[in-house]
Amino acid sequence: MLIYVVEGSTGEYSDHREWPVKAFKDEEKAQAFVRACDAEYRLLKSTRKPKTNYFEDDRTHSLDPNFVEDYTGTNYRYYSVELEE
Repeated sequence: MLIYVVEGSTGEYSDHREWPVKAFKDEEKAQAFVRACDAEYRLLKSTRKPKTNYFEDDRTHSLDPNFVEDYTGTNYRYYSVELEE
């Protein structure tokens, strides 16, 4: 059985970070969750005040409790892994 892990990421090169957000048994639910995370991130980004330090961010993402953003933005994707029972 496959599960679908939604992952957030930000940064590039040595500053690149990835973190798991949520896992699903259904691929369509994972796809929908990625779209929802992206939509909320776009909203957060559009309301951000200009700042010089991305790492001191007090904004929260309701779908991603470990939300992080740097100058490259935040991206969401999903991938499948085999679930061993």
